[in-house]
This record gives sequence, C-alpha cells and structure tokens, in this order.
Amino acid sequence: MKFTLSWLKQFLDTSASVTEIAESLTAIGLEVEEIIDKAADLQKFEVAYIVSTKPHPSADKLKICEVETKNGNLQIVCGASNARAGIKVVLANIGVEIPNGKFKIKESNIRGEKSCGMLCSEEELFLASESEGIIELPEDAVVGEPFTKYYGLDDPVFVINVTPNRGDALSVYGIARDLSAKGIGTLKELEIPAVKSTFSSKVKLNIKDKEACPLFTFREIRNLKNKPSPDWLQKLLKNIGVKPISSIVDVTNYMSYSFGQPMHAYDADKIGGGIVVDRHCEENVIPRLDCGISGEESVIQDPVVKPRDDNRGFHALNDKKYLLNKSDLVIKDENGVQALAGIIGGISSSCDSNTMNILLEAACFNAKMVAASGRRLQIDTDSRYRFERNIDRNFTEKALNIATDLILSICDGGEVSEILISGEKEPAKKTLDFPAGYLEKITGIKLTILLHNEANKGEFVGNTEHSIAAYKEVREDASTGLTPKLPLEASYVKGLNIKGIEAILNKLGFATDTEKDVIKITPPSWRHDINILEDVVEEITRIYGYDKIESIKLPELEQDNNRLREHKRISSFKRILASKGYDEVVTNSFMNSKDAKLFTELKDELFLLNPISVEDNYMRPTIVPNLLDIVRKNLARSIKDMAFFEVGPNFIGLNTEATYLTAILTGSYNSKNPHSIGRSYDIFDLKSDLETVFDYAGLSIEKCIVSNQATPLYYHPTRSVNLALGKNLLGHFGQIHPKILKHYDIKEEVFAFELNITNLPAPKAKFGKRDEFIISDYQANFRDYAFIIARDQPVGEIISYINNFNKKLVKSVILFDIYSGDKLPSGKKSIAIRVGLQADDRTLNEDDLNSFSKDLIANIEQKFQGTLRE
Repeated sequence: MKFTLSWLKQFLDTSASVTEIAESLTAIGLEVEEIIDKAADLQKFEVAYIVSTKPHPSADKLKICEVETKNGNLQIVCGASNARAGIKVVLANIGVEIPNGKFKIKESNIRGEKSCGMLCSEEELFLASESEGIIELPEDAVVGEPFTKYYGLDDPVFVINVTPNRGDALSVYGIARDLSAKGIGTLKELEIPAVKSTFSSKVKLNIKDKEACPLFTFREIRNLKNKPSPDWLQKLLKNIGVKPISSIVDVTNYMSYSFGQPMHAYDADKIGGGIVVDRHCEENVIPRLDCGISGEESVIQDPVVKPRDDNRGFHALNDKKYLLNKSDLVIKDENGVQALAGIIGGISSSCDSNTMNILLEAACFNAKMVAASGRRLQIDTDSRYRFERNIDRNFTEKALNIATDLILSICDGGEVSEILISGEKEPAKKTLDFPAGYLEKITGIKLTILLHNEANKGEFVGNTEHSIAAYKEVREDASTGLTPKLPLEASYVKGLNIKGIEAILNKLGFATDTEKDVIKITPPSWRHDINILEDVVEEITRIYGYDKIESIKLPELEQDNNRLREHKRISSFKRILASKGYDEVVTNSFMNSKDAKLFTELKDELFLLNPISVEDNYMRPTIVPNLLDIVRKNLARSIKDMAFFEVGPNFIGLNTEATYLTAILTGSYNSKNPHSIGRSYDIFDLKSDLETVFDYAGLSIEKCIVSNQATPLYYHPTRSVNLALGKNLLGHFGQIHPKILKHYDIKEEVFAFELNITNLPAPKAKFGKRDEFIISDYQANFRDYAFIIARDQPVGEIISYINNFNKKLVKSVILFDIYSGDKLPSGKKSIAIRVGLQADDRTLNEDDLNSFSKDLIANIEQKFQGTLRE
C-alpha cells in the first residue's frame, strides 16, 4: 500500500514528521517497508526553458533546441516530438546521472551538432513505465529551481506492508484513523456530499446471485467532459505509481486508494439494455428496458436469450482476452460481458476522451469468488487486492456519492440520476462481551484507576477490583475514610483503565457500552477480522503500545527428567539398530482398514472421520503392516536385502496408544562377499539384534517370560514368541505368517520384532549399589543333560529356571540340541543343555557335581515333567 504525506493530511490533521509517522505506523502493526523521497533523488534535475528550436540538418527526427538555464543558454539536441519553443522542461546538466540506465550526461556531438545536456522524459527519471515525450512543467516554474517542486515530487511516499486481515488499512482514510487512535494527529470529519438526482435512470439492475454480490449500487451521470484530471489528482496518482488516464478513471482510482472502495465507470452509450450480475454462462441475457420503473431496486423480468459469438472470450482493459467459466462472476448487458466482477473491466464499455455519459458502479463482491477467479485467470489488480480482503459494505453508497461529487466538480457539471441499489447495505453486527481483566490475563497490562485532581479532590475515572490495593500512592481522604486520592502533583497512574480502553476502541470505530467490569464491544463494519476476544486485545495493545508492556521473567520450567531419560533411551535404541545395519523409516499413523483387519479386530473409534484418502481410513494397530508395505515396494524394485525399524505409536483404542520400537528383517546376510558364503537371515539374527537392545535397556531375554501362547495372528504360530516381564507384555518377535506375506505379495521370509517401550522398566536416574565383579580362579566344570519334555513346553522357561537354580554355581546355560523324532514318545521332544559350573571359593569335587545334578534333575522332573534321557 502506497500513499503520500499530503494525501494522508487530507484526512489527518497532524504536524508529525515523516519519521514520527513511519515509527508510529510500524508500532501499530502497519510496517513501513520504505519511504520514497523522490525530491532528494532527483534534486539535481532543474527547470529550463526552450527559447527556440530548429530542425537538425542531418536527422529528420531530431531538433536543435536553444535552452535557457540558470547558467546561461545551452544548445541541446532532442528527439522528443513535443519539444518546442515556449515550454518549461526538465534539464539534466553535464555530469548528472540519469536513473533509467545509470549513465552520466556529458557534452557530445550528435550527427555533427553539439549537445550540452539532456531534456528528460518521465520514463528516463523512473516516473513512469513509458512516456511519449519530454516532461512539460507549469508556466510558473522558475528556471534553475529543482523541477520536483513543480511536479509534486516534494511529497514523501510511504510504502507499508498490510497483513491479509487488515483490508481496512488498504485505504489512506483507514490508515489516518489508526494514526489518530495512536495520537498522531486528529482524524478529520468526513463530509459525505448530498448529491441530488435530476433524472431517473432507465437502466435496470438485476442481481441474480446475492451470495456472490451482496450489494451493488450505481448511478447514471450525463453530459460530462472527460478531460485530463487536475494537477493535484495527477500528482497523487503519479507519486504512488498509478498512471493518470482521464478525470473519470482517475477519480475511481482515487476512491480505491483513499477509502478502499474499488469502483468502475462504464461508458453508458456503449451499454446495451440493463445490467445483470451473475455467474458466467453460455448465453447472454438481454434485460428489457422499462422506462416506468426506477428506484431502490429494479428487477428484470423475462430476459431475452441470444447465442454468444465470442467463444467466451472476455476482452479486458489490459488488452488481454480471457476464457471465462461458470464459476466467474460477471457484469454483463445484452452485448456480452462488460466486467469481471471485482477484478477488471472490459474494453468494450471503457471510458475514453469522447465519453460523455457514464454508469458509475460501487459494489461489494464475495471475497472468495474474486480471489478464486483472479488466481485462475492470473489477473492481479488493485480492485481484486481489496475485494479479496473484504471491503466496508456500509461505506459503498457513501463512496458513490463522494465519487459523483468529485466527477461533477472536475468534469464541469452534468446531470445525475438517483442511486440504484440491490442487496443489503449493512451486514449484521456482532457484539463481544469483553471482561476488563481479560487484557491483563493475556498481555500483563495492568488496569489501573485514573485519578484527576480538581479543586484538591481525588476523583475516580473507572474502577477495577484490584486497583486500589495495587498502588501505595493512594491514601484515604481524612473526611470520609473511603475516597482514595493521589498527591496533588500526580495526575495519573501508569497503565490503562476501562475508560482508556473505551477511548482506544472508540477512536478505532468500535462501539462500546460498559456494564460493571464488562465492556460490550461492537466492531465497526470495516473490521471483518474482529471475531474473538483476543482480536480485541490485539487492537487495544497495538494502540496502547507494545513497548509499554513491562517485561517479566518467565517462570523456570521444571525439567521432566523421566521424559528426558526416555527420549535419550529411544535415541540410543535408534543408534544401536543403525549400527547393526538397520535403516530408520517414518510412516503414516493410519492405514487401510482392509489391511488392518488382517492384524487385529477393527474398532469403531479407530476409524478416521475425515481421512485424507479412502485408502488411509484407520489408525494403525501396529507398525508391522506399514513396514511390510515398504518391503513390498522395495522388492518390486529388485531390492531384496532389507532391515528397517520405526519408533512410533500403536493405536489400541480411543485415547489409548503405546510407543513401540518395531523392526523388520528379510533377505540375505553377506550376499555378495568373496570371503564368506552368503546366507539368508533367520530368526536368530533378529533375536541377536533384539538382545542388543535389551542389553542397553538393562534387561536380559533370559530373565523374561518367553511364551509362544497367544502370539499375534500375523506371526507364524510355531516360530514366534511373546516376551513379558512379570505381568507387563514387552513385545513379540518371530517370523511373519505366510498368509500375511501372500497378501502383500512377498515370497521371501520376513522376520520382525515389536518392543513396547511404554512397558519397559523406567531407567534409573542414578545407579544403585552393584555387586562386586569377581572372576573365579578355580576350575570350571561342564555337565550335559538331555531332557525329554512335552513338545509344547517352551525351552526358554527351562533355561531361565536353570540360570536361577543355584546362582553361586551356575555360570552359563547353553541349549545345543533339540530332537523330536520317531524314537521319542508321541507329543515329546528332547533337548540337550550344557551347564557351566564354577565356585568362587573352591574347586568343585565329584560329590559337589553329583549333588547338583541330582537336585537339578529332580526339580526339572517335578516342575516341567521332564525326564532325563538315558
């Protein structure tokens, strides 16, 4: 958003400097990106006077000009078509750098004629993107003075960054209102001219889509002279980079920047029939004229339809054609589309120097529709920029009157019709109940009691329940013992009171009504972004001043040591598996319910109400299917050796989840190695990796309860186990069931483990007292035992039992054989175990070894019904 200092002062009575205004704008949230002072940049370019001209003898398009300067007359060769005797021009003397091209002027010889300077155009000084000749200055310009004084360039330009929610700040008047609330001047009262109609317009209006166009107003103006706009208006527009075109068009641009109300003027003589505002369609609707109807709203009946012949090509004012569709809101007559609503007008009904009669439009269009059409067609205009941020619908009719009055005064009078209106003038207002204490709750700004000392009396203005006790300066009045007052030299206490809050909001246009400590606040019609109490807090705070909020020390956060240790432990698990050759993956927390049904019984509470796709409609009960999907995709790309892991949640029920470390292994170990023969991964590779993780967690698989009862159905029934510690299930590991692999089109064996990190014993913050590590100097002995046990008896339970049978003697337990064959009774298997025995204080003799064997065999027989195999 650009505006000049003089433009701002049209609406704000202020003596503040440019720097003060810029600092205040940034402080209230309207960040000043740049201040352009063209007078400083172009101060070396001065006023000159062309005394005479004559044709160049060697070039038809060049002229030799005698130019009067402050240092005498100079000869300058110029090629501008408007270079002629008797006009004041802009001179660049020798040594001056031209902005457009960055070259310095020097004395030169052009086709045999000396040239001692340059007469400049707007394009060369970066005052316009293109120009048709050199700059012509007013007759009263004084030769030798900087030309900027006479060209309106001594007016600093502010460039501010307006956030998307502040559509009201896309107007100079809105910016002036904010500065007034900040205390940088006084907002001038805006006078809305009363424009009397002199005739009734015959043009009828039909709004067919009230949602897309909630308000549309226009009036007809006749017998105008569309001459160039006055200097003051041209200078304002030029300084912000808008090219003046004609009085009528320049006024509409002025209204857009001054009040944030985009407007459009149609040449009434080029409009056929009435005006229809509707979504674009294949046919044109021709409203019939009814000279007897006029007034507040005219509705067109029985439109006549005729085929289109322009192939939906809309020829816009930028001289480009656009293919419209049914989502685009258009303004049309019997001849076709005359404007793309809220974005750009059409060239067929545009105003030119011959225009005498116009239809002047001021409307309000749906912000989302304008944005959608603008993005699709890639049309960026000032009109679109404002409409898609919402405009003040309550000001639309007022803007039409202001623009009408300006056009009449600039274009030498004319006849004016009544305003034709369709739609609602004012949107419904919303009221917020704002507790006074809410400001302090959100920002820390304390509400205080403001006191005035008049006639030596303390007087309250506003109140809060905590104000009196908060300030030691307040003392009791001796006469009543109740009325607090300040010392005479004090007039106020730092902070805000309720009256101060109301004053800020009132200056911003909010209506307020206070009942006790609650302020009922009604936002103004131009503030579409005020919807919740926090929005009100922001308005108060930005005007009061963020710099006035006292800084306080943040409370020290109590560190959650358990969570920190848990995070460190998970990070260590990841590093361990990465060192074992696993790759970490992160997959979605949801999956296809059809796949999930293979892994668990589906629960209604785990279905997603709004899934991103129908394929991902269920929260995953386990990470395994996601990893299997990765295996499938890699196998399809001829990658066969894989080891993946993921740490993430398994979703058990509503608001119930557990963090799992899940790993998967498939393929071959050392499949391409000249020093060894490759082999396929098996369950023992996976078990070894899991044991490494257990070791870091301070656990041992041997100390866990290992069972193959009730393992998840997606594991192989006889090649998988559960791991538990007491009553806590720690996880599972084993081979994935062939049926599951078939579903995923995986032919190779796949192994997986799942470790429930949530159920792992919490790591100790400090190490407790440890047993002394002793290496025995005495002879170790080994005894082999072969037991016949039930085929479904887990071997791990027996190994764990032997490990704890006699801790002073048993140093190792190794399973080295399992046999189940015809030589054994039905339902039985044989296991061979080697037990390492060693005492710390003596060498074991034969009696010690036999006694141990006798007791062990008896206990195995009693506890596991295992018999020693002969």
